[in-house]
Amino acid sequence: MNQLDLPLRPSTAALAHDQIRGLVVVDSNRHAFTEALRWHRRPADLGNPLLIVGPPGAGKTRLARAALQLARAGGARAERLPAAEFEYRYMRALIELSMDAHRQHYRRNLDALVLEHLEDLDGRRHILEEVRFTIHALLDRDRPVLVTLTQAHRERRRLLDWWRSTFRGSRIARIRQPAIAAWRLRCPRCSIRLAEQA
Repeated sequence: MNQLDLPLRPSTAALAHDQIRGLVVVDSNRHAFTEALRWHRRPADLGNPLLIVGPPGAGKTRLARAALQLARAGGARAERLPAAEFEYRYMRALIELSMDAHRQHYRRNLDALVLEHLEDLDGRRHILEEVRFTIHALLDRDRPVLVTLTQAHRERRRLLDWWRSTFRGSRIARIRQPAIAAWRLRCPRCSIRLAEQA
């Protein structure tokens, strides 16, 4: 067994560990880091789906991609999908009258889903309803779902409230940007670059 207690495939294991190695884990984001790395193991026991919330540049996308690589390394058919791409696929399915095929793709072909940048769908009620439908279809099959949300302004509070009311049993992990001192402890070369920029 490896350090994450997962039977990893060699090709994707290296990629997953590279993604994880680049993350700076400090007290402000330790909870989100821990939750993201175990999100695909036992989704029903852990409060599926997982929402990672934080400011721009805090590492949400990188953390989600590391979790995705771990799921793939464990043999899961996992897909990473930016919210804008989800919207595009949904609109194309509406135009082509192929909504059943669109929905079946998520129901039958995926073991795990990472949906990034939920904030891109803020104010698009019909698309959010399709997101709700898709996530519930995966939850009914006990499939893990991880979603990221950038919350930089108070107007995004509406989207977070929608999430809480729609997915009552979900986990919400907040991630914050580490202080520059933490970056210097983790990566001396980074602190040199920061000092040169100052």
